[in-house]
Amino acid sequence: MYVIRKTVPEAKMKQLLGFMDKILSDDVADLAAYILDKHYTIKDGFKQATEQAKVDNLPDVSNNLLQIAQKYDKYTRAYYNGIPKDFYDRSKKIIDDRGAFSKPNVAYGLISQTNLTSGPELNKPISHLQAYTGRS
Repeated sequence: MYVIRKTVPEAKMKQLLGFMDKILSDDVADLAAYILDKHYTIKDGFKQATEQAKVDNLPDVSNNLLQIAQKYDKYTRAYYNGIPKDFYDRSKKIIDDRGAFSKPNVAYGLISQTNLTSGPELNKPISHLQAYTGRS
């Protein structure tokens, strides 16, 4: 989450928001992750990492610039450097299939005094059951 203080002049705020709009565009977000023809090539619409990407040790999901310039892509975790296209397509299908019946945790990110004080004790039996059943 990005926050702009209320004391920032409106002109500067508009400049910051314009920067955020640009950095989250497809072209800039891709440039933040890789350099076309140096770190990846595109074949049949699929990004394929080059040997230089391995030499430069590019991370699979994020890097420092991507902490700022990462656009939302529900398939981010389906891709990693060097993955064959058929594996990527299979992973995307799994994500789509699970999305049909998955429900988001609406409380994710919420902080309450009750959870802070009672949460650890309440979560113990849940953790034990997850460990016992092999689910997380």
